[in-house]
Amino acid sequence: MHLHHTTWIKAGWLSAFFLWWGCVFASPPDWPAPNPAEYDYSATFTGVILLDGGISNHGADQIALAHEGTILGVGTSALVGSSRYHFVTIYSHVPFGIELDIWVYSGAADEVYVATTTVNFVHQLPNGSPEAPVEIETYADGDAPVALQGIPGQTVLQGGAFESISLSAFLVQADEDPILWSISASHPGLEATLLGDVLSVVPQPDFFGPAAITVRATEATANAYFAEAQIAFTVQEGYAPPVFDEVPWQYTAPGSAFPPLNLLDYEDSFGGECLALGVMPVLETPDPALPQPAWIGLVAGLQHSATVSARVSYTPGLYFSHPDDRLAFFIDGDLRGVAGPGYVNGEAYYLVTVRHSEPEAEMEARFYSAAHQDIYTLPVTLPFGGSGQLGSADAPLLLDFSPFLISVGEDGQVAIEPQAEDFRGGGYFTFTAADCAYPGMLADEVTTSVCYDVDSDADGLCDDLDPFPLDPCAPDYDPPPLTVRNSSNQLLSHMGSQFEAVDDGFCGANLAFAVYSQEDCTPPTVSVSIDSEPGALGTSAYNLTLVDAENGLYALELFVVPGSNELTVTSEDPYGNQSKFQYTIVVADEEGPQLVCQTVAISLDGNGEAVLSPEQVFDAANSTDNCGILGLEVSQAAFSCADLGSHQVTLTAEDPFGNAGSCTATVLVVDEIAPLLSCTDFAISLNSQGQGSVLSSSLVGNVSDNCTAYTLSPQSVSFSCADAGVNPIVVTATDGSGNATTCTANVTVTDPIAPQIFCRASITRSLDASGSYALQVSDLLTGSSDNCSGLSYTLSQAGFDCTDAESSTTVTLTAEDPAGNTGQCTAQVSIIDDTAPQALCQDITVYLGLEDGLAEITPLLIDNGTTDNCPAGLQLSASQVVFNCDDLGLQPVTLTATDPSGNSSSCEAAVMVLTGEGVPSGWSTADIGTSAAGTTYSYDICENNGTYSISTPAVNGSFGSQDQMGTLGLEICNTNFQVSARIATVSSPSAYGGITARESTAPGARSIGLFTNLSPTMRWEQRTVANTNKQVALVTGNAPSALLLQRTGNFFRSYYRPANTPNYFIARQAFVSMPACLRVSLSAFSLNQNPATATFDEVDFPAAFGGGGSNEMAALQGGSPQAGQWAGHGAELFPNPAFGRALVRWDTPLEEEGEIRLYNPAGQLLQSQAIAPGATRYELQLKGLPTGLYYVSLQLESHQLPQTMPLNVIAVD
Repeated sequence: MHLHHTTWIKAGWLSAFFLWWGCVFASPPDWPAPNPAEYDYSATFTGVILLDGGISNHGADQIALAHEGTILGVGTSALVGSSRYHFVTIYSHVPFGIELDIWVYSGAADEVYVATTTVNFVHQLPNGSPEAPVEIETYADGDAPVALQGIPGQTVLQGGAFESISLSAFLVQADEDPILWSISASHPGLEATLLGDVLSVVPQPDFFGPAAITVRATEATANAYFAEAQIAFTVQEGYAPPVFDEVPWQYTAPGSAFPPLNLLDYEDSFGGECLALGVMPVLETPDPALPQPAWIGLVAGLQHSATVSARVSYTPGLYFSHPDDRLAFFIDGDLRGVAGPGYVNGEAYYLVTVRHSEPEAEMEARFYSAAHQDIYTLPVTLPFGGSGQLGSADAPLLLDFSPFLISVGEDGQVAIEPQAEDFRGGGYFTFTAADCAYPGMLADEVTTSVCYDVDSDADGLCDDLDPFPLDPCAPDYDPPPLTVRNSSNQLLSHMGSQFEAVDDGFCGANLAFAVYSQEDCTPPTVSVSIDSEPGALGTSAYNLTLVDAENGLYALELFVVPGSNELTVTSEDPYGNQSKFQYTIVVADEEGPQLVCQTVAISLDGNGEAVLSPEQVFDAANSTDNCGILGLEVSQAAFSCADLGSHQVTLTAEDPFGNAGSCTATVLVVDEIAPLLSCTDFAISLNSQGQGSVLSSSLVGNVSDNCTAYTLSPQSVSFSCADAGVNPIVVTATDGSGNATTCTANVTVTDPIAPQIFCRASITRSLDASGSYALQVSDLLTGSSDNCSGLSYTLSQAGFDCTDAESSTTVTLTAEDPAGNTGQCTAQVSIIDDTAPQALCQDITVYLGLEDGLAEITPLLIDNGTTDNCPAGLQLSASQVVFNCDDLGLQPVTLTATDPSGNSSSCEAAVMVLTGEGVPSGWSTADIGTSAAGTTYSYDICENNGTYSISTPAVNGSFGSQDQMGTLGLEICNTNFQVSARIATVSSPSAYGGITARESTAPGARSIGLFTNLSPTMRWEQRTVANTNKQVALVTGNAPSALLLQRTGNFFRSYYRPANTPNYFIARQAFVSMPACLRVSLSAFSLNQNPATATFDEVDFPAAFGGGGSNEMAALQGGSPQAGQWAGHGAELFPNPAFGRALVRWDTPLEEEGEIRLYNPAGQLLQSQAIAPGATRYELQLKGLPTGLYYVSLQLESHQLPQTMPLNVIAVD
C-alpha cells in the first residue's frame, strides 16, 4: 500500500505522518478510533467516495476524519442500493471552529489519499445524510480538475472601455496548483489583453453590438486540467453627448423676479434618451484663506437655552462634511453657541446648544468651511426661544447658506429667487447636463453668474459681480471686427491664399494690404505675424502702420520670401477678446543663375590623383542669382598622372528653386608631390679591428612616388670605434620631376666584444682612525685587455665603515669599454677594526632620593667624552650604579668602554653621595606668624628611616590670640583621618614639637594641636573660632614620646604613646567645626626667645579612618573603659570611644566560623554577624546607637571566648 496526498496540504506534520504511514502499512490501515469518553462534543458524517470522478464501491474502502494529525472519527461502510456509504461519528474538544481532513483508503488501489473535500465541525450538526450524502472528492494522483463559474457579462457605450475582470475570483480549484491564463477565442470588434489573471477589454472605435470572448484556465501540471468560460460583452451604439452653449448672466434688480431661463434652450446636440440636469454653486477659497476661527463654546451664567439640530448645505445640493467645519450662532454680534460635526452613516449633523440672557431673540448663523477656508453667513435669521428646539435628530433643520434658492426642473426650467428680500449681491453657479446611463462619459457643464443687485452701467452684469460697474463696455466678451483687403481693394477671405512671383532682383515679393478693425468703445490692438515654411530661404517681414485711427485703418507692408508663408493678423480689445485673420501667400522664383568661370591649377595627390571641386572654378564674385546659387557641378572632377596639362571643364549650377545655368573653365593639372620616403633604424657591430659599414638601401623602410621612378643617395656609410653609439644618417629620394624627400635613419654602432680583467683572490684591510676604508681599483686589479681603448672601472663596493668590521665582503670589479661592454672579476675583501676606544671620566655628585633613599646613575653621567673610531655599538658600563645611605661620601666608580670588535679601555670617576635636600613630595612648609620668619626645615631619609627637623625662632605663648610656629605638613581632604609621629628630640625644655590640624596657614585660623617637650606635661591648643583667643590645656602623661591625631567628622581626638610601648593613650578631644580639607603638619615653637629645634621620626601621614591608606589604625586605648584582648587571638578594638563605626582586629586568623555580637549594658543582643574562617577583622556599624557603654564578644562555633570588650559609643547623625 502507498500513500498519496494533494499539494494543497500545508501542514508539515501531515505530509510527514503520511510518509511514515505509507512505509508501515501494506494492507488496509488499522486507524485507531477515538475514545468517546475523552470528548465533550460530537457530530455525524455520511458520505460516498468519488475517486477520480467516479463512485468507489470497493468493500475494503475506509475513511477517517482528522484534525492536525489527530484522528477524531473512523468510518464504517455499508452498501446502500448501488453505492457504498460511509458513516462516521466525529468527536471534538470544542463545539465548533475546526476544519477536518478526510483520509481515504482505496481497497482497489491499496492506497491512502487525502480528499480534496474537508468538513467544518459543528456540535450535533449532521454532515450529509443517506438521502444527500457528502461526495468525498479524491484524486489518485493528488491533482484535481478546475472550473470557471459565474463570470458576468458587461455592457458599455461605444467609445468607452469595459471594467477589468480578475478571473481568479471565478476559478473553482481544489488544490493550489499554478494556473496559466489565456484567451482561447476573441472577437474582431474587441481588443482583449491578459496581465496575469486580469482581463482588460477595449472595443474598437467603430464597433457596437454584442460580442463574446472565451478565456481558459490551465493548471501547470502534468494533467494540465483546464476550464473555459465564455464572457458576453455588449457595446451600445454611441450618440452625441450634451454640449452647452453660453448661458447668459442671470440678473434682476432688487424687488423684481428673475427672467425665465430654460437650460434646454442652450443645449440641442444631445442624442440620448435621458438627460439629467443639475446645478452646483461655485465656491472658491478666498485670498488670503481664512483659518478656523477661534469660536469658544457656551458662556456661563446665561439661563436661557435652545437646541438646534441641523444639517448644513449650499444650494442646491452641496453638503459640507469636513471634520474641521464649525457651525456657530450669534445674538447681537455675540457668540452664543458653536459645535463641530457628528456623523451618521457618513453624513454630517450638527447639534448646537445656544444660550442667551433673554428668553427670545433673533440668531445669526455663521458657518466655517474647512474645505474652502471661508466663512458663510445664513441669509436669514432664526428665532431663539419658543419651544427651545429647532429641528430634531429625526428631522434636522436644513440650513442653506446660499443667498439664492436655485432649482432645475426635469423640463430644464430654472427657478431662482433670493433667500432674503434685503439680500444684495451675487455668485457663480455651474449648470450640468449628463446622460442618465453614462454620466461619466457623456456630460457637459457651463458656468454663469446669478446676481440680485443694481446694474449701474446697464451692461447686464450687476455691480456686485461687475469688475467695471460704471463702464458699459466692460466686461466685454465679444471679439472685435477684423477685415483685410489687398492693394486692389479686394476683400481677402479668412483662411484663403494667393500666389506671387518674386520681384526682379529680389528673392521675394513685396505686397501691400489694408487692415480694418474698430469697436464702439476702446479701439482694439492689431498685431501681425508671418511664418515661412521650414527651410525657407530668408525670413518674411512686415511693417504695420496706423493710417486712420478714427476708422481703424492700418497699412500692412509685406516682404514675402519664396515658398508657402502663413500670415496671421490679430485684433484684441482691452478685455482680452480676439479676432484672427489667417491667410496663405505662396511666392515662386523662375529665374536661372548667371554663372562666370575662372581658370584654376590642381595638383595630383600622393596616389597620382586629383579631384576638382565645382567651387574651385566658380567665380562667386561675378556670378549672380536673385535667390542664391546651389548645386554646383563640373563635367570632369577626377584627374590622374595621365591628365597632366590643360583641360576644358563645364560648370553647371541651380538656384534653390531648380533654375539652371553654366560656363566653361580651364583646368591645369600639375604634379607637385615629392616621393614618399621613410627610414628605418639600423644596427651594425664593429669587427675585431673596430670597423663596419652599411648601404643606404638598408636604411630605407618604404619609398614610393605618385607618378615616376626615384633614386637614393648616398650609396653607403662607413663607421669606426669613434662612431660607437647612435649616428643619424640623412637619406634623399628624388623623383623624375625633381621633387625630393629626405629622411633620417639612426644607425647604432655597437662593439660586441667585452673586455677581459683579472683580480686578486682576497685582501685584508684595517679601518682608519675615522672608522672607514676607501678601496682602490689597484687593490684588486692584476691585468686587463679589450679591442677598443678607453676602459673605465667601477667597484661594486668602494667604501667600507664600521658596519663592515670583522666581516668579509665579495667585491666585484667591472671594466666597461666605450661601447658599454663589460668584464668582471671578484675578490674577497676582509675589514677589521683594531683601534681601541679612548675612555674619559668625570667626577659627579648625587643626592639620595627623599622618598626611597636611593640614588641611581648611568654610565653616561660619569662619561666625559669617551671616543672610538667606531662609536656605533660602543658599550659603556660602570662598576656601581645604585647608591644608598651606606654609600654616603666619596665612592670610586670604574667606567669601561667596549666597542663591537671587543676593543676596550677604562677610567675611574669619583662619585660624591649626599643626602637629598628639601622635603618629600607632597609636603610643604609654612611659617605661621611673624616670629616664625626664618624657620628652617630639613629631612634626612638616612636617619632612623627618615627624620624631619624644624628649627624656628617662633615664640608661641600660652594665652591670647598668639599663633606662632613653624609647620611642615601636607593637605588632607577627608573628614576621617589619623596621623602620628614620634618627637625624637627637642632642643630645650622651652622647645615644643607636635602635630597640628589647621584650616589654613593664616595666623588666627581655626586649629587644634598636641605638643610635647618630652616631659610628662603635654600642651593642647585649640582655636574654635578664627581670629579669637585660643584655648590651651596642659595634659599629663607617662613619658610621652609619640603623638597621634585622629579626626572623625568635626570631632578631633589626640593620643600619646609612652616611650618603648606599643599602645596610645587618649590625651585630649574636642569638637571643632572645620572644613573637609585641612593642613595637617609637624609643628615646632618655643615658649621664650630661645629658638626651638624639634626632630620627628616614625612619621605616618596620612591615614584616613575607614579609607584605603597604607597604615592600619593604631592600637588605641582610652581611660574608660579599658580595651581588652581575647586570649589567644590578640584582638584589638579601636577607636574607643567610637563615632559611627569601630574596627575589631585579631592577629591569628580564625580556624572555624565565628560570630561577632554587640550587647547593651542590660545584656540585650543588639547586633550579630557571622565571620568566615580565615578572617582577621570586622567593622562594626554604630550609626543610630545612642551615646553609652556597650560590650563586644566573639563567639566561635565550638565555644565563646571568655573575655568581653567594653566599647564607648558617641552618637553621630
